[in-house]
Amino acid sequence: MDSIDLVQSGVQVPRSQEGIRTAQGVMPVPEPPKALVDEMLDYAKTFIGIPYRLGACGPDRYDCSGFTLTVFKEFGMDLPHNSNAQFKMSRPVESFSDLRKGDLVFFGARNNIREIGHVGIVVDVDLEHGMFRFIHASTSNGIEIQRSTQPYFMMRYMGAGRILPD
Repeated sequence: MDSIDLVQSGVQVPRSQEGIRTAQGVMPVPEPPKALVDEMLDYAKTFIGIPYRLGACGPDRYDCSGFTLTVFKEFGMDLPHNSNAQFKMSRPVESFSDLRKGDLVFFGARNNIREIGHVGIVVDVDLEHGMFRFIHASTSNGIEIQRSTQPYFMMRYMGAGRILPD
């Protein structure tokens, strides 16, 4: 059995798997507040499976920048409906080791891989394996989560940008 410090009272209280033991019984351990990025990613995942349509911004179809615009707007951040414009307004993430959940990732366009034409939101980063997963609006499968190590995205990766506050 662990113990937990109750900062307000300065008392150590035994903690069991069920919660904190008190004189009145076992009190459940409160969930820590979710970080903004986790709330945002949970919200983004509710769109999984919604189909893709070029130029669409919901509610029943999305293109890539329409999807990112919708997710960030839900949390009070306005993005333009254009992946290149989103890239230009974001704060650059200089190196892979600085990449984190909630960052936008940008990829070259289908017909010109030197021009930004696609955007997604980082879901998680695996520094050990040099990869990340991101949620985006795929032309073939709609909103989905994919790995950055897929050859299509590896050849087109152009960089990342941060919109969320530090």
